[in-house]
Amino acid sequence: MPVLHSQAQSECCLMIMFLSGVVNQSRDQIFLIFSRR
Repeated sequence: MPVLHSQAQSECCLMIMFLSGVVNQSRDQIFLIFSRR
């Protein structure tokens, strides 16, 4: 059980890192689009 728990924790951490990276990318793209106007 502890092994499964640690695996789920690492997967959750990876998901959070991935989501934060996507948010940062989209934020940069939105900023560029608004700065062009």
